[in-house]
Amino acid sequence: MSTFRLSEFKTGDLVSVLCEGGDTCFGEVVDKHKGELVVSVLGKTREQGGRIFRFDKDDIIAPVQSISQHVIPERPLTRRTVKNAWRDIGFCVGVTDFCRAEDEDKVTLDIGECDTSSSDDESNGSDSDWQKSDGSDWEEADSSDDEFVGKTHEAVRAWNNWEPKRENAKSFKRVVEKIEQRAQQEVDDEAFRRGEAAPDVRRPGRRRSKRQRRS
Repeated sequence: MSTFRLSEFKTGDLVSVLCEGGDTCFGEVVDKHKGELVVSVLGKTREQGGRIFRFDKDDIIAPVQSISQHVIPERPLTRRTVKNAWRDIGFCVGVTDFCRAEDEDKVTLDIGECDTSSSDDESNGSDSDWQKSDGSDWEEADSSDDEFVGKTHEAVRAWNNWEPKRENAKSFKRVVEKIEQRAQQEVDDEAFRRGEAAPDVRRPGRRRSKRQRRS
């Protein structure tokens, strides 16, 4: 029997759930409701020999007693930490597609490969994709001389503007948006402790290039 407590779970955590029929489902905690977990679970598709999984349209209500495994991603949540957490629970991550880790060489995910490198989200040196200005506002890193930063910013804007049409894609974006909301709350709390205005982590202001600042 599960020995987990409801207080141990946070939005963004991954779980194995004993579902109806005795099957084990895998998913992500998206909320809590009346003492139980709300979990967005992966559903098996018929694609690529039945090896592709995607988030189901509907979330499930999971009593804590039904949880058999609990994986806590490293915070703050990033693409790297989420991928690593899914790997710990036995899955490889694409954009909207998932596969079991043992099938990663047998399928093509929707990113074209199943990259499990822990360095793909890390910047060179001490620079990060987003930089904080001298004031209290967060500003976009200068991409005038850095192709990687420029492409990263383009990808962020494309994600923010993406309006998926398929139900499984809509479900995936809802899950990510809930993770973003939690990250924003953590930033808000930290800014409040510093007595500063909280930045919008999804839409920071554009930083002027060095040429603009000199003029």
